[in-house]
This record gives sequence, structure tokens and C-alpha cells, in this order.
Amino acid sequence: MKTEAAIIGAGPAGLIAAEVISSKGYTTTIFEEHRKVGVPDHCAGIISVEGFDRLGVPLDDRFYLNTIQGGRLFSADGTCLEIRDKIPRAHIIDRGGFDGYLADSAVDSGVDLRTSTRVKDIVFTKKGVVGVKTGDYAVRFDALINAEGPG
Repeated sequence: MKTEAAIIGAGPAGLIAAEVISSKGYTTTIFEEHRKVGVPDHCAGIISVEGFDRLGVPLDDRFYLNTIQGGRLFSADGTCLEIRDKIPRAHIIDRGGFDGYLADSAVDSGVDLRTSTRVKDIVFTKKGVVGVKTGDYAVRFDALINAEGPG
């Protein structure tokens, strides 16, 4: 198999990168080790309004839950610090729904999303990195993005 761009990991970074690359006309394949994108959850789903706006993704009912303008922080001794603002500071999202939304958008743009596919090895030659191996097959590519996330 040959693809122009291979991406390891179907989290937000990998999915957004894949959609951008595919929209430029390049064949793009994402390899995701889990059976379903967005499972298991990887964070609490709180993202700053500014950070979310930078993604260029519209708020959608599939993942948007709420917007917050403040909150209460409690210390170990029970002291409470309340923070309030007049403008929205963060969005609360369903992370699984968000990842699913991004996956659907990437696939709609032409991305080949391969779930339950763990990359087991990266192929190096004198030219550099040229491919990946999964349990079932090898894939050659022109560019690789490692978007596996932490760990």
C-alpha cells in the first residue's frame, strides 16, 4: 500500500492535520490503534475559548455541552477562591463526541481512517523514514506525522 501522508493517532491533532492535508489533494491515511475514535476518553473536555477558536472548528451539538465564565477552586484546607468574568472563558465538550466529529469530517474530506490498526514498526532506509508496519501489512509514504499523544 502507498499513501502520500501517513498519520499515527486519531486524536484532534492527527485528525485536523489529516483533513488539512487531504483537502490539498494528497492521499492521507490515519492509523488508530483503538476500535473507535475518541475511546477511551483522554481528558476532562475543558478547553479555553481562545484555544478552541484557534482550531477553526465550529461548535456543534454532537460535542458541545456548555460554556463557563468562572468557577470555584478549593484548596486542601477548604479555602475557596471564586473566579467570575463577564465573558466566556472555556467550553465544556464531550471529548468522544468531539473526536468523532473530527473523524467524520476527515473521512468526508477523503482521509482513509484505519481503526483497530496499531503501527508496530517504522521503516527506515538511507533515505530516511519511508514506511510503517502494522500487524497485517506495510505502508509506504512520502510524509509521516506521529500524533500518538503522550506516553
